[in-house]
Amino acid sequence: VKTAVLDYLNHAQQLQGQLDARERGEPASDLKRLVEELWLAEKGVEIICSQALRDRLVAHARGLHDVVRDPQTYPDWWARCADLQYDLLAEVKQELTHGRLE
Repeated sequence: VKTAVLDYLNHAQQLQGQLDARERGEPASDLKRLVEELWLAEKGVEIICSQALRDRLVAHARGLHDVVRDPQTYPDWWARCADLQYDLLAEVKQELTHGRLE
């Protein structure tokens, strides 16, 4: 599960880097592909993790997807995703602390 979570976070970071570029007015490379890779990584975790972690993971992925699809509503992607990322990482830490992630 730890490996799958790290894979998901890696994909999220790639997407977030492109969202930062878009906010700076730079070209954002292939956001659609990055979202698809993020969702695939999310499913890789979802099928093997607890329900609590799954809920946080899905919320985070949806938040990122929202900002990619609707930059006018979410001009600052971090404002939309900061709490979602905090909640996700808190749940990952909780599960690591209680030995539920292996």
